[in-house]
Amino acid sequence: TCVNVAFALTGAYFSLLVLAQLLVLSAANSAVLWLTLAKHQIGFRWVDLFKALGRSAIVAIAAVSVPFAVTLYFGWRSTSIITTLSISIPGAAIGFLMASYLSRHVIWDEISRAAKALRA
Repeated sequence: TCVNVAFALTGAYFSLLVLAQLLVLSAANSAVLWLTLAKHQIGFRWVDLFKALGRSAIVAIAAVSVPFAVTLYFGWRSTSIITTLSISIPGAAIGFLMASYLSRHVIWDEISRAAKALRA
């Protein structure tokens, strides 16, 4: 859409960091647009969509919470990439696993089966 192109051009003009930040907004804009178009074609209710995606949203939010907190603390351009990665990667994995287990998401069944297969 024109909005997405405007975001990309604006970001590219200023810097790669601004471009990356505006592309996140562009992706959100596209998601809203396509969901709205799909709703008109298929006729689903928003409540049904949120119920279907609720557990996945919990898992996704838990997985990005530590990396997001690290980004807020160290900034977008951390000078200590090893530190940020050594906190963010295990934090994301732990958040993902805990949320999968606690929300009883179907991915937890797959993780359990994979772990059993590795032990065998």
